[in-house]
Amino acid sequence: MPFCVDCDRYISPGLVGHDQACPTCGRPLEVGALQERAEALLAEADDERLPIPWHLKLLAAGVALYLLVRLWQGISWLAN
Repeated sequence: MPFCVDCDRYISPGLVGHDQACPTCGRPLEVGALQERAEALLAEADDERLPIPWHLKLLAAGVALYLLVRLWQGISWLAN
């Protein structure tokens, strides 16, 4: 996808003319910039892995407890 570095935005291929220039500023577009930018973002994401937030752990524990209670209720309902 064509990318204009000066405007810092992606240009729809339908808006790009034969001269491969940005319709807003008229500068030449970079077609391979998307791949380079994606690789840079992936490299940054690999460097800084964040731990799982405490509230997500609490939510998972609450869901597990709820499902265990519902399982116990289902088993007792079937037994009676």
